[in-house]
Amino acid sequence: MITSTAPSIEEGLALAQAEVRDLRRTVAALRTELESAQAERVRELQQERSASHNEMQMLKATVAELRDAYEHERADKAQAVRTAVATQQAEIEQLHATTGALREALELAQIDKDNAVRREHTWFADETAQLQATIQALRAQLESTSQAK
Repeated sequence: MITSTAPSIEEGLALAQAEVRDLRRTVAALRTELESAQAERVRELQQERSASHNEMQMLKATVAELRDAYEHERADKAQAVRTAVATQQAEIEQLHATTGALREALELAQIDKDNAVRREHTWFADETAQLQATIQALRAQLESTSQAK
């Protein structure tokens, strides 16, 4: 009986060793697969980081361009406002000058009109005085001719 159990122990030992060898191979294969999966995961993470980094760089560049465009637009608008204000100020000054010149011309015209009215009054007063003197002279002459008759 000992001989019959010995091969079975040896067979069991061989089977156990074969099973251990198979398990070691399985563990090695699983370890390799796990390392490969981890390496793949690391590679994917690096790709994602790289893609995120690239996208972030593009977004930063876009933000910088938009900021520059905004600042440029704001500067252009400010310049346009300054130009419009300067143009309006020049026009206002020109209108003030024109208003002053027109006011002065109107005052001179009023003075000329007042002088003309005074001259007419003086002329009418002189004409009236002359006509009254003529009337008195003619009346006196008429009276002297009527008394001489």
